[in-house]
Amino acid sequence: MRIGVPKETKTLEGRVALVPAACGDLVRAGHEVFVESSAGIKSGFSDADFQAVGVQIAQDAADLYAKGELIVKVKEPIAGDLDLLRKEHLLFCYLHLAPEPALTKRLLDIGLCGVAFESVEESDGSLPLLAPMSVIAGRIGVQWGTTLLHMPNGGKGKLLGGLPAADRGKVVVLGAGAAGGNSAALAAAMGANGSRGKRTGAVPKNVKRFITIPIVIHHDLRDMPRSGRGMNTSGTSVSRSRHRIASCSTSSFQRLGRRRRSAQLFKFWYVRTNPGMGLPRIRLRL
Repeated sequence: MRIGVPKETKTLEGRVALVPAACGDLVRAGHEVFVESSAGIKSGFSDADFQAVGVQIAQDAADLYAKGELIVKVKEPIAGDLDLLRKEHLLFCYLHLAPEPALTKRLLDIGLCGVAFESVEESDGSLPLLAPMSVIAGRIGVQWGTTLLHMPNGGKGKLLGGLPAADRGKVVVLGAGAAGGNSAALAAAMGANGSRGKRTGAVPKNVKRFITIPIVIHHDLRDMPRSGRGMNTSGTSVSRSRHRIASCSTSSFQRLGRRRRSAQLFKFWYVRTNPGMGLPRIRLRL
């Protein structure tokens, strides 16, 4: 098969769909692999790195799409990509079509076959291509949240890991799946006092578990004015990843708590829902 890896064109997207090592495996398996020139630069891979494992470099996107049968991307195709896609192509990437009816219609009009990374499941129902994104989101949540402790960013000037004469910062994580577990691990490694809303699994010494019921969550969050958030839901209209910061007071927590179940509180937490279920199973709050 002729496999094409184009350069990502979406704003701020610097990933490449296949790294040189993966391309080398495909070449050794008898496939032809084409990578658009400079597609891997932002991920730290030069054209020479790809050529060293037998990859052929396409000089531009038009050349790449003309040669490839299987098109492997990271993000969903946008205007320039759509103009180059053909009915004969097999498209493999993160598609997230639920909130994109126009894109869905355009792909149907082209007539190609598309396989979404986020819909690939193992026999046990796990999502092997979506899980790494949850890991990244969980770690970025803590990394980004620490910057909000800086006084120039409106914080209290506190170090997350504390000092001998100063208290440590506090991180609360609701859920401990791929996102929440990595958030808790990174926060603990940075020296924070952590709380994790799950009763099973090993935790570092500076992390405690709690039961995720409203009164316990309220107690852990009442003195925490900042939150890190992202959202990634497989196959639904909120499946795009986001990372934002929002303020939250105790009064707003109580006000929301009176109107909603605890499993639906605060859309600015990290949420990754279990496909087919209405209630989220992972929540992250910094």
